[in-house]
Amino acid sequence: MKESNYTNNGIEIIVGKCKPLIVHQISDAELHTLGNTKSEVILSFAIFSISSSLTLLTTVIAVDNLGTLTKECFWIALISGGIIGLFLLAFWYKGYRSSSNLLKIIQERLPSQGKGEKQSLNGVKGIAEPFKDNLEIIQAKYGAEDKFFDVTKKLRDSVIDNQLKTTASNDLGGDPIDGTKKKLHIRYRLNGKEDNLEFPEGTEVKIPLKQD
Repeated sequence: MKESNYTNNGIEIIVGKCKPLIVHQISDAELHTLGNTKSEVILSFAIFSISSSLTLLTTVIAVDNLGTLTKECFWIALISGGIIGLFLLAFWYKGYRSSSNLLKIIQERLPSQGKGEKQSLNGVKGIAEPFKDNLEIIQAKYGAEDKFFDVTKKLRDSVIDNQLKTTASNDLGGDPIDGTKKKLHIRYRLNGKEDNLEFPEGTEVKIPLKQD
């Protein structure tokens, strides 16, 4: 990041220019798993329970003049604490393994940085590659002059894997004006960028224009 400082009316102003920031998409479930902070609390309770049990065990072994009832209470407490601690530790480890496996999966989706290396999850560029295309049909109408049929829903239903393939014809919703050459007008958003396209009657419709 490049910075330059200057002062205006006694106020210091810092102007900076960052390298392009690439934000990659990640599912809500993955974010929930990675952002789960309960595992740290569970681990703390597990360590506390096991430590308390070991302390009680040391006390029972080291102190000879404990009464029978006191020893029984100590044994019950240390066994219960040990079991609870081990259970919490196992529960924490299961969540830890799940998060670790998820991080490995996400790392495999990171863009390559050359020489076969993957970008670190701590890098600025993000966590996972964005989807190749994200197509949204905003509005579509078919007709000519001042007579048009709204075929927005028809085209939205025709989008498969963020690609639209169809034909500009009366099959989209009927003939709004008989005997006249018609056109299909489409307003759409592709990867966040809005645009308009026009297709004469009888022509093939493709959005994006270049498809695999």
